[in-house]
Amino acid sequence: MQRWRVDLAAAAAGPDTTWVFSGYRGEAETMAADARRRHDVAPGRIVLETTASTTWENVAFGAPPIPAGARVGIVSDPWHASRAVAYWRMQFPERADEVRAVGALAWRHPILGAEAGVYEVVLRLLRRRPVVSRR
Repeated sequence: MQRWRVDLAAAAAGPDTTWVFSGYRGEAETMAADARRRHDVAPGRIVLETTASTTWENVAFGAPPIPAGARVGIVSDPWHASRAVAYWRMQFPERADEVRAVGALAWRHPILGAEAGVYEVVLRLLRRRPVVSRR
């Protein structure tokens, strides 16, 4: 899944793109190393956020290094990316127009797409919702 996300990001990135990798237990570092190795992303264009353990936290902790007014692409499978965009808009309503989902069509990687789809359905059935807090 991480390699897939890095490939999606590389396909969507421009020459001056700043890459923000968010995740804990080595997830952010692994994706950053993959981006450097396979896509020649310069270390100076990479920002690591290594404490987030949920999608809500990925957005909350990953957004601060991104300057206001930037174009933001959240990269993942279509369901996860859409959920992260919704979280961005809840947490940063004044920056809602900056963000978009960059999600590959599930059929490009049917097993990953099916797994991600099942996960999103389970989340919705459990009606898990983050607590919205304004800092």
